[in-house]
Parts: sequence; C-alpha cells; structure tokens
Amino acid sequence: MEEAVRQINTWLDEQKSHGRVSLLESYRGSNLRRQLLGMAMAFWTIATGVTFWFGYGTTFFQAAGVKNAFLVSLILAVVNCIFTVPAIYLVEKIGRRRSCFYGYFFMIVAYLMTGITHSVAPQSSTSNNMLIAGSVLFIMAYAATWGPMGK
Repeated sequence: MEEAVRQINTWLDEQKSHGRVSLLESYRGSNLRRQLLGMAMAFWTIATGVTFWFGYGTTFFQAAGVKNAFLVSLILAVVNCIFTVPAIYLVEKIGRRRSCFYGYFFMIVAYLMTGITHSVAPQSSTSNNMLIAGSVLFIMAYAATWGPMGK
C-alpha cells in the first residue's frame, strides 16, 4: 500500500515539474485541426440518428404497431455489438474515409428503402417488416463503419 502511494506521489511530482498547461493549447496549431475534425466526426455520428434507435426504439416500434417491440430493440443492440468488431478490420483494410463513405451510403439506402415501403403500403405488415429490416440494416452499417470511428 505504501509503495502505491509513493508511486502516485512520484508521478504527481513529475507532472508538476512540467509546469502548467492551459486548455487553449488544445486549440492551437495542428491541434486545432484535430479538435475540429474530432468534433465534426462526433457531431455527424450523432446526426445519423442512431441515438434515436437506442433511446426511443422500443416506444417507436410499439407506436408503429410492431409486435415484440422490446425484442426488436434487443436485436438492434446485439447487432450493434456484433458489427462493431468488423469495423476494426474495415478501417485497416479500406481506410477511415472510404469506410465512412460506404457506411453513409448503406445507412441512406436503409432509410430510403424503409421510407419508400412505408409510403407505398402504410400501416401494413410489409411496412412493419421493412421497418424492422431497415433498422437492422441501418444499425449494421452504422456499427461497422461510423460507430467506432466517430466517438
């Protein structure tokens, strides 16, 4: 125990010897570009709408008339976990920019397919099934591309 306290005090003394650093240093020089890119990526990650599915998915599915809305939300969470793993490979294989572009494309396709199906046959079982399939496809595309990179 005393050794751990001694190590912590040594580390704190070392940190104090470096002097004080202001928060504004994070926004100067090349750090400004990194900060702005990070904030933009975080903003666009949230702007995809993924937080809606995890925050209000069950309520939304119930309102849409989907049976077992909680089960569908649980499936979305599992899909999100499973498809986060390939994201590491995708970034290494095809790069961050391409991965984000492909993810964006597939998320848009999932939204469009769902929207078109609902416009053609509103309040039908086909519309509900496409709502489930579209949301799963969206979460798959998001988790494999934008999710791990934008946060």
